[in-house]
Amino acid sequence: MIAYDKRGVVFALTEGAELLLHDGDSEGPLWRKTLDGSIVGLGIDSEQVVAVTEAGTVIGFSARTGDVRGTQTLGARVRQASIDVGVDRVVAITDTQVVQLLAGTHKVLAEHAAHALAVSPEGTVLVATETEVVLLDGARRTRALDGVKAVAYHPQGFWVLGLQSKLLRWDGTGEPSHITNLPPGSKLEHVACSERALAVSWDRHMVVALEWPSRETLGSLQYLERVVEGIDFGPWPWLGVGLDLGDGNKFHLEEARLHRSDTHPGRQHHSWLVSVGGSAKAEPARPSAPPPAPAPAPATGGSPLPLVLLAIAVALVIFFVVR
Repeated sequence: MIAYDKRGVVFALTEGAELLLHDGDSEGPLWRKTLDGSIVGLGIDSEQVVAVTEAGTVIGFSARTGDVRGTQTLGARVRQASIDVGVDRVVAITDTQVVQLLAGTHKVLAEHAAHALAVSPEGTVLVATETEVVLLDGARRTRALDGVKAVAYHPQGFWVLGLQSKLLRWDGTGEPSHITNLPPGSKLEHVACSERALAVSWDRHMVVALEWPSRETLGSLQYLERVVEGIDFGPWPWLGVGLDLGDGNKFHLEEARLHRSDTHPGRQHHSWLVSVGGSAKAEPARPSAPPPAPAPAPATGGSPLPLVLLAIAVALVIFFVVR
């Protein structure tokens, strides 16, 4: 999991119950903590980071020092949580409810389970169940829709719905409209939005960013050995990628430039092989090690996400080892 401060001052990564904070400019380690259960939600700004654990604990830390600023509990096991640290809001999915913790006040928003969650800056909540999306904004509006895997709020005021192999746009009423398709057989996992771009990850190893509203490809990352566990935009033009084992990358979408998180003292250092694709406007990235002898070509399985396949739409592809 990754949470990236929109000013770029800090970013947070996780591995299970461990929370790892990094400086946003240098990527260097700041501090790390082990919490009381697997972390299922993160929120961050330049001043503080708030984590929600599977056990239902909500704990806030100083972003720079790791000093504890406060602890609360949601009183139930949590599957997923969305945090807005600026207004002290936590919205969480438990096994039986959708609940909100706003400035310390607990409220049940819905009496049902869900598996995907997004919250607008105004506090409107969208959740996805197996058969529908549910909008909670003081009332309750539903739209029958099977197979929604991930949801995100776009700053221009609409919702992005991630199905197994496509992205849809939904304005909260009416029929969702089509944004783009993923390659046939893909399994979408994460969606993130900024004012200028959408990002999507699928099949545990692939990440693509699309310019909005043109939907042209800005960049792509294919991890050959590592698992993508989250994506989040920082300040433009940076996209953060959280990986397994508590590692992460920062991807500069205008220069196809890739940075990695530095290893915290006492943790094992990892390297990984990644293919980097950028748009025709991007400057060539510099490999941090000589490229290996020919890297395997990505399998497509059919028609790709429009303008995404590295051999077609990406003007630059470099395989290199992130040291």
